[in-house]
Amino acid sequence: MKKKRRIARWIALAVLAAGVGYSFYPQAVTIEVVRVDRGAVRSALEEAGRTRVRNRHVVTAPVAGTAGRIALEVGDTVVAGQTIVTLTPPMALPLDARQTEEAGARVAAARAALAVAGEELAASVVAAELAAAQRARLEALAAHEQVAAEAVQTAVGAALQGAARQRAAAFAVEVARQEVAAAEAAARWSSERVRRNTTVLEVRSPVAGRVLARFRQSAAPIQAGEPLVEIGDTADLEVVVDLLSADAVVVFPGMPVRLLRWGGGEVLDARVRLIEPAGHTRLSALGVEEQRVPVVLDFTSPLSQYERLGDSFRVEANFTLWEGPDVLRVTDSALFRRGDGWAAFVVEEGRARARAVGVGHRGERFVEILDGLREGELVIVHPDDRIAEGARVTWAP
Repeated sequence: MKKKRRIARWIALAVLAAGVGYSFYPQAVTIEVVRVDRGAVRSALEEAGRTRVRNRHVVTAPVAGTAGRIALEVGDTVVAGQTIVTLTPPMALPLDARQTEEAGARVAAARAALAVAGEELAASVVAAELAAAQRARLEALAAHEQVAAEAVQTAVGAALQGAARQRAAAFAVEVARQEVAAAEAAARWSSERVRRNTTVLEVRSPVAGRVLARFRQSAAPIQAGEPLVEIGDTADLEVVVDLLSADAVVVFPGMPVRLLRWGGGEVLDARVRLIEPAGHTRLSALGVEEQRVPVVLDFTSPLSQYERLGDSFRVEANFTLWEGPDVLRVTDSALFRRGDGWAAFVVEEGRARARAVGVGHRGERFVEILDGLREGELVIVHPDDRIAEGARVTWAP
């Protein structure tokens, strides 16, 4: 009996020692793994952009006046030459009795001035003819040396002055005639004539398209050059993306671009047409000043795929910086920094082994592997502080 109790005691001590020893033995860490494989790696740059009608036309008032009501609504289709609005030029104020008498008096004065100018013209004609005849007579006498040369020169000067006075008098007559016309026009206006002679100007669309904006609707006085409506062809769209200046320098004309998250199901294709040469400063959401450069894209997808887009619609532009169709790759979550380079934990015989990795292009999900890993090897995803060199690991198959 004593022997059996002794054996049981030793067994209990052995079990206790085994339990204590197992508690201090390193446990296997449960991990998530992926395989190094070959596939496509695409390095991209993504930024929000907006659509823009390529050619926009702002219809303005050609003269000051009173514009009628604009019946067009935003989104309406217009054809070239269609009337946008009727414009009534400003009317002259009707004359009262006093102003009518004054206008009549100005007409009489202008006519009298015209008569005076006519008489002066007639006198200047006679004087010019006399001066010309005197010049001709003295030049004939001078040919036979019967008159002094000084007399001939004096006659020539008088003839030239007479001709000049005649031309000045003719100009004065024309001015007086125009003043008479202006005075008569002012005197003709009355309230009845204003109503009878009012004209209406039709402002027409220069192009076919759709109304993008309407700057006024109700009838009201307007000034010359004031905008009325904006018209553009919504089927002729482009995309403008404001890139950071450091990103814009790696973009080039012709670069392929994918347009994502624009509201439709499919991805739209586009290409870079223009990187504008001048940037601008813009505040970020955090209030930091950023230098931005507008980049203009052209759609390469058929119109039927994006016809639901309009002016100033938001899109996400994904620029393809580099693309490798068949490269050795691994998911970027398997890599971590070690010193100045990159490393990954490879699973070898149930243990984690740290290995330096040469990294090439970085894509949206995958990283190109230049050296350090082989195709088919298992690497740990999201390694944390529980993973160390030689640590035992386990994972779900």
